[in-house]
Amino acid sequence: MLFRSANLTGASLTCASLTGANLTGANLTGASLTGAILTRANLTSAKINEGKIALGILRRATRRDGYEFFLWHCEDGFYIKAGCRFFNMEKARAHWQNTRAGTPLGDETQDILDMFQKAIARAALGEKE
Repeated sequence: MLFRSANLTGASLTCASLTGANLTGANLTGASLTGAILTRANLTSAKINEGKIALGILRRATRRDGYEFFLWHCEDGFYIKAGCRFFNMEKARAHWQNTRAGTPLGDETQDILDMFQKAIARAALGEKE
């Protein structure tokens, strides 16, 4: 599938099979990738939320309530996208601490963020996944 430089702003790609898709330079701002199959998809230089330019998705996790979290590796750092939320790690932790602290979903969310933090540390050291 070739979506190179495609304008997919706000597109619903929920549960789409994008295995091996070339999304190089695509505009994915506001697009929903929940449940999308992105195995071997090329997301290099894709534009995502807040004008960030992606290098790719480093990790992905789904909370038990079906809420999906993506760890995007962007040109200027790492960002967490979950639903309509788009944060750096510090803001993500603060948001879910303020909104879910002391709940099972809050604990699970912090576990996901811990996993993402470890992936960021490995990426910073240049370690292969």
